[in-house]
Amino acid sequence: EAWSHGEESTQRYPELVDRHIVLNCPHGRVFKTFLENSWTQLRRSWFIFLFQMPRLPEALISLQDYQFLEQLFTSHTSTYSQL
Repeated sequence: EAWSHGEESTQRYPELVDRHIVLNCPHGRVFKTFLENSWTQLRRSWFIFLFQMPRLPEALISLQDYQFLEQLFTSHTSTYSQL
């Protein structure tokens, strides 16, 4: 089961891919296991589920003159709880 488009391409066309390196997230199976077994990780990953919904993320992000994005890129914390 492919977790990302890159991983899917790697699995589907292995003869075209020498290396597939993902730097910004854990492997899909590892992350899935964490989500299934850790309420803490599930709570911290709320944004993943948010961005699966059509139009809702865009509407929320645009509130208050895009304050969410400013907070996201200037905050020193890894979570944003004011949505």
